[in-house]
Amino acid sequence: MEESKLFKNIWRFNSIIIAVVGILAVIVLVFAIYMIYKETNRNRYRHEIVNIDSQTNIEENFRLGKVEYVKGSQSVIVPLYSVQNFSLKYSGSKSTTSTRNLLFSNMHSETNKWLLPTNDFLIASHRLINESNYYDRDKDIITILYQIVKNDTNNDSRLTNNDKLTVAFSEPTGNNYTEVINNIDSVLGYDVLDKKAIAIMFNRDGQGYTVYIDISNFAVKKEIALPITVNKPD
Repeated sequence: MEESKLFKNIWRFNSIIIAVVGILAVIVLVFAIYMIYKETNRNRYRHEIVNIDSQTNIEENFRLGKVEYVKGSQSVIVPLYSVQNFSLKYSGSKSTTSTRNLLFSNMHSETNKWLLPTNDFLIASHRLINESNYYDRDKDIITILYQIVKNDTNNDSRLTNNDKLTVAFSEPTGNNYTEVINNIDSVLGYDVLDKKAIAIMFNRDGQGYTVYIDISNFAVKKEIALPITVNKPD
């Protein structure tokens, strides 16, 4: 009799444990589903992406960014950002911000000049270059290097760093904007040579190159292909 009661109590205890574990499992599952839903439908924010999908309803606003001073020049750079908001069918809403143009403003002479004639492109980056090739507040800027995305080359209805790049230069004032390399995959680095030229190493279609640019007029002096890796014999 006592043994029968003992087994009943053990069975009841096991039933309670199983019920508790089941309830906890349901709670964890519901929480996981909620987090997945929240992650899927939250507003996702991305930098340097321009949505050009004609089939998507896009709300776009432009705004000016903070002033960037150009050492050795009376001009300052004011970036023009676009903020896009749009909804995707299966991944909720998204917001993207991107640099679409650069305003060169000389507040002393009351003159203003846009770098590009249109806001249709993505300025993936711009870099102020001085003669020492390194960031130095005391060195005057001698040129500005730009990486610009002009076309959706991978056909994903976006302008991003995954598309082909155009490399361009200008004077510190934004004048003499000149495109020197087109349809490349990435810029690997650069070096200033004796204040007269700049060498840029880049990738194009799986092949590395170095191009030499005359800083005085941004003319291409020379382009050489880098050695291709040679497999060692077995």
